[in-house]
Parts: sequence; C-alpha cells; structure tokens
Amino acid sequence: MSLSFFSSLFKKDRQKVSAIFNIDGGSVEGALVAFSKGTTPRIAYSVKIPMRSEDRFNSDKGFPAVKSALDKAVNILMTEGVKHLNFTKFGYSRIDNVDFFLSSLWCVSQTKIINIEKNDPFYVTESLINEVTDKEEHLFIDSENVDTSSGIKVGKDAVSMEKKVIQVAMNGYHVSDPYKKKVKNISLYLFLSFVPKKLKELLFSVSNSHFNTQNVNFHSFSFCAFNVVRNLFSDYKGFILLEVGNEASEVSIVKDGVIMETISFPVGASCVAEFMQEDTKSSHDHRSTVRSFSSDHLDEKHKEEVKKTLSKSKSKWLESFRAASSHFSSEFSIPHGIFLLAEAEMLPIFSDFLKNEKFKRFGVLDESFLVNRVDEKLFSGLVRFNEKGSKDLFIATESVFLNSHIH
Repeated sequence: MSLSFFSSLFKKDRQKVSAIFNIDGGSVEGALVAFSKGTTPRIAYSVKIPMRSEDRFNSDKGFPAVKSALDKAVNILMTEGVKHLNFTKFGYSRIDNVDFFLSSLWCVSQTKIINIEKNDPFYVTESLINEVTDKEEHLFIDSENVDTSSGIKVGKDAVSMEKKVIQVAMNGYHVSDPYKKKVKNISLYLFLSFVPKKLKELLFSVSNSHFNTQNVNFHSFSFCAFNVVRNLFSDYKGFILLEVGNEASEVSIVKDGVIMETISFPVGASCVAEFMQEDTKSSHDHRSTVRSFSSDHLDEKHKEEVKKTLSKSKSKWLESFRAASSHFSSEFSIPHGIFLLAEAEMLPIFSDFLKNEKFKRFGVLDESFLVNRVDEKLFSGLVRFNEKGSKDLFIATESVFLNSHIH
C-alpha cells in the first residue's frame, strides 16, 4: 500500500473540476471546484439542500433522504453551477472527479496501531504493509458490529471507504519513507473508515447517473479536517479537532500528529435555531439574527433576548460536549488547543461557548482551552471563494484537502 493517500487525480495541467458533496446530518452540500496546477482551488459554485428531519436517521428512510437531497443538489450544480465554470470551445468544463465527504453520522472510523517485530532484521516492502493493513481491514469488518453515531447499522455490511497509513515509526523513529529499509520493528498508524454498503452503492448510483466519470472517491470528513489542520499547524503535535455540524458535533483527539479517536454527539448548531424558534415563536431563518448579534448590529433589547437564548443553547451543547469527551480512552490526555470548525456565522457563537470551559479530567486542571477558529482568514491564499456565494468553510476544507493530494 502506498503511503500517499491516493494517486494523482489529475494527469494533465489543464483545469480540472471536481463535484464535491458534503453529507452531514441535516443537509447535502454540493460544490463545483476548479483545480489548476500552480494556483489555489476555486470554489465556482455551491448549494445546500436540507434533508427532511423526520427521515434523516431512520434506517429505512435515511438513505432515500440522502438520495433526494443529493439529486436536487446535483441538478442545481449541473444547471446553474456549470455557468460559473470556464467556457471553452467544447462547452463548459467537464466534471472530472466526484468526491463524497461523509460525517460520522453516516460512517465509522478508527485508528489502529500495528506493531511488527521480528528477532532478525527484515526489509520493509510494499507487499508487507499491504498484507498487514488488509488483514486489519478484514478483522474490522468480520469482528465489529458497530453503528454510526446516528444509530445506522454498519456491522457485517460495512465496506471500506478509507485505508490510510498516516504515520510510520521504525526502530522507534518516525520516517516518511519506510520502504527498502532493514529494521527489527516497525509501527504503522493506520486510519480505517467504513460505510454501509447500501449507502455507498446509492452514492455511486447517483454519480453514475449524472456524471460521465469513473473517478469517484469517498472520504470521512473527520480525516479530511484532521489532515488539513495538521498540515497547516505542524507545530501542534496534539490538539482537539472539534467540528460543529448542523445536527451533530464531532470531537477528535490528535496525539503526536495522529488522529487517535473520534467521538460524536447528536447536538449541533441547530440547537441555537431551535431555542430561538421556541423563544420567539417564529420559524423564520435565524441565521441573519445570529450574524447581526455576532457583528454587534442588534439594538440592546434584541441583543439581550438573543443572549438569553444562547445561554440555553450553550448549556445544552456543553453538557453534551462534556459527556462525549468523558468517553475518550483514559490513556489520552486532553490537549490544551482546540481547532474549531463550524459554519461561518456559528464560529463566534461556539467559540464563545468554549471560552471559559475548563476540563478537569486527564490532568488539565482549571485551565481554559485555547480555541483556534478554522475561519475564512485561515483559508486566505489556500482557496478562492465565489465572490457572490456564501463562504462555506466545510467545502473550503475539502477543497484544500483534495488540492494537497492532486499536485
């Protein structure tokens, strides 16, 4: 198995276009992203389609709910989105790749540490690494009867989504290229992710129905975000990666540059809207209110009303955050630094939620977290947003991830 995450997607220097789909608990986000060698990826167009709340996590209706939202997103991309791509004498730029990114609500993942030790020195070969990683993959499928964080059964019907060696240590030292070296022991840090077979087949089906390409790739968003943050902040060997989606949040512990464990809980940014709807007796979109509050553009009366609502949301979300974090393996200390990823208007809100939070388990005593926002400023120079569209930070993260493995 090659240590590169996947082989080069683009073999020529011309602009290539990926259709990217981010599938979380409450919606499907679709985007057309243009990649060119020597330049930053350009998010040409993006769209977000909500899923019916009553169908999302029902094992019978959840997958059709994904398909319905995905079909709508694809249709909009192929009618409106393509207009934002470069026009050539052959028409609009074609779609070269399709990339699906799934939250932990739809997939399961784990990091395995594999130790190989022999009495006599041995050479590390690609076939040796393939053999041990394939074995771990089959062991997971055969022995684990696991569900996604939303309760969708994976178990024996799991199919592999990712199998990535993210770090190698030989004779106790980390190395970037282990091949053709003679050692007595080697440690592989292997990241595995799996998706229900029916869901993967469904996504393939939608892709094949709309796109004339065989380059269809599947990724867990947790690994994508970890990879981007780790590469951008290489000085941080240990940190918490916290992703606040609409319906759920994911907490990952990173130790010595390796994503060790991920836990999710079913409370996300929607808890803010739910309390606002409850307090205001109104069902209109409250995102504009949140933006106005964060930018200090509300009068004092409305500001106090929003503060009361946010206090309820904070209590509910932090209670779930603490409960989920307490389930991390006791061998992992909780790092001081948090990298927080959420929708742009929600970043200041959840950053404030964590501002005075103190974690007393695993040795961090009465010390506040250092919260780093994964925001638009971070992506300056790494990705170009559509000037007329919203700044989708999840799509931006995925674009940077793909670009790092293309060129």
